[in-house]
Amino acid sequence: MLRRLFPLCMAFVSSVMPVVGSTAMSNDFEKNEEVRQILRKQGDDSRTARVVQHYAYFQTSEARDLYRDFLFARGYKVDRESHQDPYFNPWGIVFSKVQVPNDIDVETEELDINAAKFGGEYDGWESGIVRSP
Repeated sequence: MLRRLFPLCMAFVSSVMPVVGSTAMSNDFEKNEEVRQILRKQGDDSRTARVVQHYAYFQTSEARDLYRDFLFARGYKVDRESHQDPYFNPWGIVFSKVQVPNDIDVETEELDINAAKFGGEYDGWESGIVRSP
């Protein structure tokens, strides 16, 4: 879905492919590592905590609401929600939490699995650059 509902800011980098299927963890790791490599090339210290924004999309507002409850229980803040027809999963949610990019793999797997559980798709994350000292 490539964050179709929420434009990507030029100061951010992001993962760009949704993760589905039984290989979610390996796909999550590969996509996360691609983002971390892009961050590092720009001088980022991926070991440093910062606000990380995530994206997910759902078929219904009810499914998005259930996912929102899951997010709140995990300590996430909802940044924005939207609805845009005629997309397959038109109900979008952007959410964030202070996280360390190097330690994000298990968490993105959980985000992906639970989005699928509610009939949606997790579309990845983005982060500002935190330069190494």
